[in-house]
Amino acid sequence: MNKAFIILLFVISIFCLSSNYLIKKSLQGEFALNNSFPNATATLAQVDSLLSFYPTLGASAYPINLYRAKASLMYGDVEKGYKYLLSANRDNPYTSSSDYYLSLIHRAYGDIDSAMFYSKKAFFAWPKNIEHFKLYLELIAQRGDTLSILDAGEFVDSTVSNQSEFITTLKKQYNIAKLTYLITSYPDASYVNNDTLIGQWDRVYNFKNSPDVFDSSTNYTFNDNSVLIRSPNDTLEYNYDIKLDSIFFYFKGSSNSFSSNKLVYSDSLKTLIFKNVFINDIYQDQYFKKRK
Repeated sequence: MNKAFIILLFVISIFCLSSNYLIKKSLQGEFALNNSFPNATATLAQVDSLLSFYPTLGASAYPINLYRAKASLMYGDVEKGYKYLLSANRDNPYTSSSDYYLSLIHRAYGDIDSAMFYSKKAFFAWPKNIEHFKLYLELIAQRGDTLSILDAGEFVDSTVSNQSEFITTLKKQYNIAKLTYLITSYPDASYVNNDTLIGQWDRVYNFKNSPDVFDSSTNYTFNDNSVLIRSPNDTLEYNYDIKLDSIFFYFKGSSNSFSSNKLVYSDSLKTLIFKNVFINDIYQDQYFKKRK
């Protein structure tokens, strides 16, 4: 009886000592990873040398495999990183960090539905984390879901330390969401005749099921053979000529054009379209409409 008790006590002691050693090693490894490797630059081999296989959770119930996942992803091993993220989720399904990284991976591979699923989990688990907030809003902005963006903004209250960064993100993604409703396709666009062209055309942004948004700082005023072009920086007057789907600009008194643009007109939306205008170092279409 005494011998069996001694053996049992010995086994329990070995188990306790081993557990204490492994726990101590993991806690020391966590401390080293958080303080000696800025921006999670440790390799997977370094992480494995610092952390033990037990316990699966570290300080604050942080999944140990999440360190391995981040190390794998940092050095391009997406497949292994993904497996570690799923394992971290199983070890602690209530943590939001692994959901955040899972969302990033799915977005990178174009799987937006899964990216949204994990991003939403991460956001509602920890909405006051700015990275969770940014990712969630970026994804719902792609869908043009302005209402969900405003709902997410309800979490930005006075208890958020960097409130201005949250508000800046919210405004940016709200505007991006609105742009998904911007009309940029005009199937009926065709040649414009001179009679239609005569008058003042203000720059406009046409939105689906919403009022037009005008920018009166940029406009064209067409007469029979001259045009007055107003922009935020200048006002210039030229002669012009229309040939099919192109407009040619001339200095007054000159017969040689110095510039030209593709120009078409959508009768259904009463919109004049200058194609591929080079502005702010990019080519873009510009839209103009006569005010009623």
